[in-house]
Amino acid sequence: MKTWIAAAVLAAGSTQIATAQAERHDIALKLGDEGSMFAYRYSMQLLIEQQQGERALAPQSASHDLVLDFTVRTMDPSGDTELALSIEAATIVVTDGSGDGAVRRTIQVPPHAPADPADTTATGLFAVGKALDDALIIFKVAPSGDVKDITGLTGFIQAFAALESADARLVGPLEPRQLENLLEAIFTADGAAGTTRAIGAGWQQARSVEVPPVAVLEFTDDVKFASVTTGKAVLESAGRIEVRRPAAEAPARPTLAVDGYESTVTTRWHLADGCLESRLSKMNMATRWQLGEIDLRQQQTAKQAIERIEAR
Repeated sequence: MKTWIAAAVLAAGSTQIATAQAERHDIALKLGDEGSMFAYRYSMQLLIEQQQGERALAPQSASHDLVLDFTVRTMDPSGDTELALSIEAATIVVTDGSGDGAVRRTIQVPPHAPADPADTTATGLFAVGKALDDALIIFKVAPSGDVKDITGLTGFIQAFAALESADARLVGPLEPRQLENLLEAIFTADGAAGTTRAIGAGWQQARSVEVPPVAVLEFTDDVKFASVTTGKAVLESAGRIEVRRPAAEAPARPTLAVDGYESTVTTRWHLADGCLESRLSKMNMATRWQLGEIDLRQQQTAKQAIERIEAR
């Protein structure tokens, strides 16, 4: 009798375990029919604090707020979908220093004509904003969410290169390689799009960022399918980093060390609609640059948010 009860309990437990293991979900990417439109808001705040030796340097910061409008153009027999992206609105601000002495540069879409046409900095930033306003970016998305064949950024890149100070903070996610990363953050579900995953499953996402000619930063994100809440798959990830240096060191090339790194991402994917609902990320990274007597320490703090909104 006891043996039978024990066997029944074990069987019930096995059934529960099997049910849990069988709780799998299709994480499909659904872009809609030709002509379908949708939109996302992208925001980012970056703060860079620096210290050279014992002396604190002026902080640097950047903020980006973009409204991205997407239109489905065509669908290939291969399964790829061609989309068009336009920048509906944007405010990009980079700041050097703090307080009353801070120097700010701003790019806006729609662009605002400078008050003083003789101000070359303002006219250059206006030209970049106009190029973004005019840009129609075309790209393809695979069923996995991978992005390829991005075109339409030539005018923006030329306007940016013409600036007196082509600060990379002004480009942000619109630099071609970074734009690919942004688009894949929208469409890949952190590597799960186009697959069936069980709750509790984990996988890795890897990417490389070149810092020429100093090093290559190898980022790895450990992603977990954490739960399903109100019809949305919740994916959580934590990141790590490795520095890959050139095989041959050069006396005139600085060395780069990462003294600390922490990165977390929470993604919510609408299972029925097959689209990203939101993606929130935070990153802290401490680096040290050394060359001869120069010893520069940097602390970078970044927050990013991508949220689906109604198309305008």
